[in-house]
Amino acid sequence: MLVDNRDEYLARPTARAQWRSAPGGSEQFLCGLDVPKTGAGGTWLGISRSGAFGVLTNFNEVHPPPLPPGMDALHSRGDLVRQWLEANVPAADARDALRRQVQETSSVRDQYGAFNLLLGHAGARDVPMAYVTNRGNDPLSERLLPELPGSTHALSNSTLSTPWQKVDVVKQMLGDVLGRCRAGSASQDELLEELFAMLRTSQGGVAKREDMQRTICVEPVQLPGNSDAQAPSAWYGTRTATVVLITRSEPRRAVYVERDVHVLHDGKPELVHYPNQADSAHHERRYEYILTDT
Repeated sequence: MLVDNRDEYLARPTARAQWRSAPGGSEQFLCGLDVPKTGAGGTWLGISRSGAFGVLTNFNEVHPPPLPPGMDALHSRGDLVRQWLEANVPAADARDALRRQVQETSSVRDQYGAFNLLLGHAGARDVPMAYVTNRGNDPLSERLLPELPGSTHALSNSTLSTPWQKVDVVKQMLGDVLGRCRAGSASQDELLEELFAMLRTSQGGVAKREDMQRTICVEPVQLPGNSDAQAPSAWYGTRTATVVLITRSEPRRAVYVERDVHVLHDGKPELVHYPNQADSAHHERRYEYILTDT
């Protein structure tokens, strides 16, 4: 199971989740994309047909370090996830491929802005996730994570080992949901609705970036803009929520659902209501498929 909120400028050009392909290949992975002025665009979350998945968060920092010598600009962090998805690694090769990907990412970590990266393979039952960050001295970085039965990992905009209020809250809430799931007391659709309700949990309004450490769903706030926002100041908040479920039984089936949370309407932020809003279907992307290495 994978759940994710994407906090971003609401006006940043973005393509919705759909099947995508590596250059010259067939459609092999599902993800949304940032739409850059040039290039293919990176992603913050995705999963391949074989079950390889990746999640990226930006690392909060006030004063970024200078560019490495010889670089005019940093590479797009979203490319780190896309590279892993495009490989569409077969389940049998997942452990070795993850180790190689961690080594390759670590070797170029200074060429990207501050990031946290989780990589894994849902099709390989005995292969844990890998974690890489290029900030801090997290003891879990650049290695495969210890995998315990029923374990839950939560990541925000600091390192995996750093306790943030909303990280602790969501781990507790997710544990409760998983307990009911294991007890067999919830259908798939009921589980999806519980998880999306969890991702919409708000601990109040946000006045500054530091407030985002305590609330799971970030209510829109005007922040100083950047090149992504394309404005001096712009609305920022939780833009989409995504839930990915993988069945335990064979054949293993994936359910990928992405929902808009806050959207811009006539330049103002608006919360999308499910299922009451007349056009709520327009704000949801849902895909179901069988994991396959071919």
